Amino acid sequence: RCLSDWSSDVCSSDLSADGQTLYMCGGQIEIFDVATQKVTGSAPIPPTANGANGFAVSPDRAYAVATANRYSGAAGQFALIDLKAKAIVKEIDFPTNEFIGPAVLSPDGSLAYFILDQKTSHQMQVEVFDMAGRTVVNTFSAGTGGANVIAVTPDGGEIEVGTENATVVAMNAATGAVIGTIATPGRLVSKIGRASCRE
Repeated sequence: RCLSDWSSDVCSSDLSADGQTLYMCGGQIEIFDVATQKVTGSAPIPPTANGANGFAVSPDRAYAVATANRYSGAAGQFALIDLKAKAIVKEIDFPTNEFIGPAVLSPDGSLAYFILDQKTSHQMQVEVFDMAGRTVVNTFSAGTGGANVIAVTPDGGEIEVGTENATVVAMNAATGAVIGTIATPGRLVSKIGRASCRE
């Protein structure tokens, strides 16, 4: 269905657990009521962001996280958005040549995981953001190359990273230790199945 009141291109989306509310993120976050098929509200992402590379909403629907790269400066941005206040409450700007990729929340909503690609060294990192403390509390190495998708297992014990190297890297969510790497020969990994993550 075409939304006549939609104001920007959709880069990422997240559906509430009850299936009643769709959150769509492009130039801003739009809140869409599935039953009435109407946009009921909006919230900002950083105005310098070139769309959203990653987006996720907390299970209680109180907060969202968005990752993006700036229009200029070749650097990434992470934002924590209060969906009730409709305001950015925390923003992290990364240095030049550090690009932000996809993001996901832990099943309980206490942590956000997002990809940081070091374009100079080609290192791929998983940043761990504490939602309550509003700060990055850990950085895990996920190897080299770029990442197209990140997911967390339903028990919150593992992080799965789908890479441009046609592999899925499984990591311990608490320690960042690599548990295993699964090759997907000839296939760039752009999605990890719904059975292994919360989308």
